[in-house]
Order: sequence, then C-alpha cells, then structure tokens
Amino acid sequence: MEIQPNLPGQIWKERKMPRLDGQKVVDSFISAATIWAPSGFEKPMAEKMLADFRQMNLPGVTAQTDDAGPVAGSEVGNVIIDIPAHPDAPKDAKSIVLSCHLDRVPVRAPGVPEDEPVVIEQEKDGTLHSKGFRTNIAADDRAGYTAIKEGIRAIHLGGIPHGRIKVIGFVREEPGLFGARALDPKHLEGMDYGFELDGGKVGNVIRNSAGIQRFKATITGQSAPAIHASKGKSALSAAMAAGMQISNLELQPGQTLNLSNIQSGQIGEDGAPITNQVPDSAFLAGEFRARNAEDEAAMRSHVEQTFQEIQDRHGVQVQAEYDTIQGFQLADHSPVVKLAEVATQASGSKPKVMGMMGGTNANCMNAKGLPTVVLGSGAYLQHTEREWTSRNELIRATQVVMSVIAAAAHPAVTAALLAPTQ
Repeated sequence: MEIQPNLPGQIWKERKMPRLDGQKVVDSFISAATIWAPSGFEKPMAEKMLADFRQMNLPGVTAQTDDAGPVAGSEVGNVIIDIPAHPDAPKDAKSIVLSCHLDRVPVRAPGVPEDEPVVIEQEKDGTLHSKGFRTNIAADDRAGYTAIKEGIRAIHLGGIPHGRIKVIGFVREEPGLFGARALDPKHLEGMDYGFELDGGKVGNVIRNSAGIQRFKATITGQSAPAIHASKGKSALSAAMAAGMQISNLELQPGQTLNLSNIQSGQIGEDGAPITNQVPDSAFLAGEFRARNAEDEAAMRSHVEQTFQEIQDRHGVQVQAEYDTIQGFQLADHSPVVKLAEVATQASGSKPKVMGMMGGTNANCMNAKGLPTVVLGSGAYLQHTEREWTSRNELIRATQVVMSVIAAAAHPAVTAALLAPTQ
C-alpha cells in the first residue's frame, strides 16, 4: 500500500475538521470516569453509553445491548451502536468499528472505604488523577470511551462525510476479554476494519499481540497425620514441585510465564493453620504468553508434561484446565495498519507501529475475522491509585478518532487501501 507523503495533511485540511473544546472533552471524561462499574457490573456504564449516543441524534442510529452478558459473566451485554454512512460519503468509504471496554479495575488505596466515590482533580498542567490518589480513575478505558464519543460528536456536528461506523463497548475485558469473546460475529459482518481504543500513549498503533493461555490445576493427594506423613500423598508438595518445574522453563524473546496462585492446607475454626495433617488437595494457576503459535505450543507442552510428571512422581491426581486467547499478527503494510498510521499523523500525533504482550479486545476481533489494531488512548499507571491521564492526551486521542473516521471515507486514502501491496 503506497501512501503519498502529503496525504495526512490533506485529510485534515480538505475535511475542514472542527476544533475541539478541550474542557468539554475533559468534562466528558470525568462524567464517565466517576462511574464505578467494575467487571461484571457494567450496567451503569452501559446505560450511560446508550444514553450518550441516543442524545447525539445521529441520523438512523441504533443503540442496543447484545445477549452476551450471561456468557461473559456480566449483568449486561456488550453495547452496540450502529451509525449509518453519511449521505455524502463516497461509495467506497470504509466501514469501521471503534471499540473500548466498559469495565474498570476497582482500585482503592489502603484504608479507603469501599463506598467512597471517585473524585478527579485537574492540575494546572492539565494532568488528571484522583484527589489524594485515593482511587484509580479508570482512564483504562474511559479515556478510550471519551475519545470515541467526542470524536463522533465532532464529526457529526462538523458534517464530515463518513462511512458506516459501529461503536462497541465491551463488558468484562479486564478479567479475560470475556465480552469480546462472547460477541456474535454477525455484529462484525460488513465491516472493513477495527480500531480498539485502550490505554497507552496516544500515537501507539498496536499491530500484533501475544497469544495467552491461562491454566489452572486441581491436585488431589491423600491425607495423613503429620506424624505418619509417609502414609499420605501431599498435594501441597506436589503443587510446589509443579510450580518450580514450570518456572524453570528458559524463556525466549517474546515469551512470558507467570505463576499466580498456589492454595493448599486447612485453617481451623480459630483461624490457626492446621499443621498436623498432610494436605490432600491443592490448587495451582498461572499463565503463559507467546508471540507465535510455535512458541505457544512449546510452552503448553512444557506445562502439560510437568503436570504428568508430577502426577507420576508424587502419586497424586492432577486435573488441568486451559483457557486460550488467540494472538494476532498484522503486517506493517496491511491496510488497517496503514490507515491507522495515516490517520494518526493527520491528527498531529506521531504514529508508532509496535507490538505488545498484553491482551486486548483486538485479539478477539481479529480472531473473528475483522482486521483490528489497538490505538493508544492516553492512560498511564493503569490499575493503580496513581493512574493518570491529561487534558492534552484526551484531546489528542479524540483527534486521532476523528482522523480515523475521516480518513476511512477519504477518496485518496481508500484508493490507496485498495491498491495492490508492493
């Protein structure tokens, strides 16, 4: 795909993009960021999203939730907003999906009451964080939501031609992309490209992500009194040995491995540990990630062989389960990557095409057949009470969204997207 050097500036100039009111963008973020709505309890945020888009009075828009809630483990389904193409859009305008997630990691500093509301403070330099750093501010992913909502609002009020746009707000992203995994692929039919707004520096264009496999194992042994420990089969010892052996894997570049949980032993009614009994059950959990299928398969084999060897060596039973999230790899020259690059540059931000080890809803969108990249939305120190974003980052992320929408309907861009790759 060949993009002319002057094309990014041409997009913004020819489309006469409207100027954003920075404080309105900040206020929009704060109104979303103060909604608690942790994973599985996204209903308040879903209701806000539906109301926000209905109030824009976009011609022909539909706003609804899907039926993914029960499967995803949430009280509500994914929010799906469908915006028809502008009547003046070129016939070859691309149809795009803009997505974010509606849940937040519920972080409070030690000693902060669970019912204390989120209060956001804006510094003189435009930095936004919680007052006194008492909670997180869910910039991951309310910054993404703000950029999408305000970007579409600006495009609509400015009368900028655009192709069909779908906006999806996913539930239960943080625990394992459950809302995106439960999305019926029919909602992606007829769409050309996807853009997930989620965390990180504005200008980042994530074109690949690791595959993730989470594992958990229940280990069953044989109880015995501590004074006759040899007559038992310690599930705890087996779990510890398994953990050590799994951790001994020599990692290669593009691989990560983490043991997250070992649980075993009994606690008496008085709260004291019971030390005179051999534990007959244990639980072990963790995850591994790899950037290619071959490495992922090799790591899976290592974990499986470890459990089999531990079972044989310790005389215990090991029941293991695996949960797989497929990775994705998009070429630098693929249309969706180039479109994201051009749009980011047109907005005034410097694009940085890169890969990552984290999982996002883009993993699932690509797995369901929609080429999707992740765009940084300006969230930093996510999942901590020190989380922050800024007025400037929110504005820049919104401008990127505006540029993506405009570029997807710009004749010169769409012509380049359709051209054969050299």
